[in-house]
Amino acid sequence: MLSTSRALAVVWLASMAIATPGARQSTRPASLLLDHAYVHETRARGEKGDAAITAAISALEEDAKKALAIEPMSVMDKSITPPSGDRHDYMSQAPYWWPDPSKPDGKPYIRKDGQRNPEISKITDRDNLGRLGDAVTTLSLAYAYTGREQYATHARAPGGDHRNRLRRLRGGGGPRHRSRAAGR
Repeated sequence: MLSTSRALAVVWLASMAIATPGARQSTRPASLLLDHAYVHETRARGEKGDAAITAAISALEEDAKKALAIEPMSVMDKSITPPSGDRHDYMSQAPYWWPDPSKPDGKPYIRKDGQRNPEISKITDRDNLGRLGDAVTTLSLAYAYTGREQYATHARAPGGDHRNRLRRLRGGGGPRHRSRAAGR
């Protein structure tokens, strides 16, 4: 699974790499991740029947078909409300931090080496972000190597319901990271 920061970078870069309809008039989509000449050369080799390339593109398309079938994900999926009180906020928790049993509110959290806090399984944001990053990467690559518009379209708008939006920080930044162990 991709790390959260890498997944964010992939989602951002992939969204920048795939032009939105009517945004830029170009014969080829811009790519920030791959050398266009390399992609073009590889795609041409596949079209000419290079067995290794066609096998790799076929495997990529199988993965892309699975990515097309992924249900939309939302920051609203988690069963725990973040400390901010807004479920639109991205939430993560350090796996080895637990409520302090000697404090009425359990804060600040304490570290228990080697013991994963089961509360972490109720917070789906990190796993969903990783799945989204993987899906967008796969769909973007499938579009680059096949030219099939369905992959680009799905990579651009996987879910799209504004009620499921990730709340942006003032000034536009990325996900809001708030520790459940505030004060440590």
